[in-house]
Amino acid sequence: MTTSLRFRFRFLTAAFLVFISTRVLAAEYFVAPTGDDANAGADATPWRTVSHAANQVQAGDTVTIHPGTYSESPWLATSGAPGAPITFTAEPGAVFESPDPNASEEAFNVAGAGYVRLVGFEATGGFDETIFLRPGSHHIEISDCKLYGNHIGILIADSDTVTVSNCSLHNNVRAGLRVAGTTHNVLVSDTESFNNNDGLGCDGQADGYTGDRTASNISFVRTKAHDNGQDGFDVPATGAFFDQVESANNACAGFKIWSDATLSNCLVRGNHTGIGTTSATGNTTVTITNCTVVDNGLGVVAKPPMTAGTRYSVNLFNNILVGPDHVIDFYDTVNLTEARNILWRGDLTGNVIQQLTATGAKKRRFSGREVNLGRWQRVMKQGEGTLAIDPQLNGDYAPATVSAAVDRARSDVAPPTDYAGTPRPQGNGPDIGAIEIPGGVINHQPLADCGAANRIGRATRRLLFNAAGSLDPDGDVLTYSWDFGDGSPALLGARVLHAFATAGVYTVTLTVSDGQLSGQRSLTVTVL
Repeated sequence: MTTSLRFRFRFLTAAFLVFISTRVLAAEYFVAPTGDDANAGADATPWRTVSHAANQVQAGDTVTIHPGTYSESPWLATSGAPGAPITFTAEPGAVFESPDPNASEEAFNVAGAGYVRLVGFEATGGFDETIFLRPGSHHIEISDCKLYGNHIGILIADSDTVTVSNCSLHNNVRAGLRVAGTTHNVLVSDTESFNNNDGLGCDGQADGYTGDRTASNISFVRTKAHDNGQDGFDVPATGAFFDQVESANNACAGFKIWSDATLSNCLVRGNHTGIGTTSATGNTTVTITNCTVVDNGLGVVAKPPMTAGTRYSVNLFNNILVGPDHVIDFYDTVNLTEARNILWRGDLTGNVIQQLTATGAKKRRFSGREVNLGRWQRVMKQGEGTLAIDPQLNGDYAPATVSAAVDRARSDVAPPTDYAGTPRPQGNGPDIGAIEIPGGVINHQPLADCGAANRIGRATRRLLFNAAGSLDPDGDVLTYSWDFGDGSPALLGARVLHAFATAGVYTVTLTVSDGQLSGQRSLTVTVL
């Protein structure tokens, strides 16, 4: 995390906390299903509706909502004050249910008020915008909420200085959370948005988190989106910031990020596309650092800017990108800077990087072998320290101790902590990817590259076998041993010739060793 981003995050956190840091002497009211709005609102004589409470409170007041069902749509137009917010706390078991799912009703409206806290709200039953911060709302805290079975979980419209924390937003028809209009200075943390689905796939609006281009300074920390009908995070806001975030198994993109966005310590898995980038106006920068992007249909796709004749920049540092197809696609209207990444699609002959023209035509392709042999670096002047090699991820997406990801990240751009909050580095240097493992590494496992996965030859005729694409991440000298699977003695060397005596199908195995660790890869030879 850069110094400026750390400053911004600390400033936002301070802004969110300042209005709840002190309390003045104020009234405490209670609402219960057994109450009456003609009562005094005390615990022994509670009010019946939250709507009545919202019409009575003043700065510094607290309203406690006792367990029960509340079929209403309260509006709050009164503001609290710095150090004296208005607080509504719903106790466990207090549930808001829509009085009319066919009407445009909200579980709670903040109508342009400021310095308000909403704690513990649970709402279901077909609300439209379940919690709606209407234009002009400011210094709002929403925490510990459960919003499900509605249209939108939280809508923040033209508002300022909002924090959402420890919320669960799920099984809504549209987005879990939407940031609309000119909303700015929003922090979403420790929140999960999942199973939101309108049935329209990638043409729908069922994102985990979404927003408008006109919003700015929207931050997501320790936040998850999964199993949504569209994107996990579709946040075109200027200066969006993501750290320690996860997006998994969404029908479309894990992340769509736009102008001057920063994405770090992200775990992106099982989406149609891992991360998509673009720019509305050009002349902006998207930076993706220390992310683990695995098992998506496509990895990172840097699309053209939306304004013709413009360009924008994408920085990719310290990421693990693994998938069945290209792991980096970028258009020639994108200024790509790429270094210290691990790229892997299993087959070293398959293309891991693809450049396209502005119209989408294929322009250049680079296989894993070409990355390791330096063609990507020579042609595009990119790829310092980047390898096409298996990162050897375990079940929680951490690299094995001998992985080429360990201790090899660029320290000048690595965030100070990892996806789980573990300090970096734990070894001799920070690790590539989202997860930092303890202890570091002394030696990395080498990569064996024996060429094409399938070959055809003729009996008694010699074939050339070449291990030129093999590598050692530490730069150690390798030894090479070839087992041809036909009972003949192994041959040593990076380039060897061998003739099979009879027709058949043979498995040829290359073993490379740095003297301590070894790597293997096999190919199939059909001899006619």
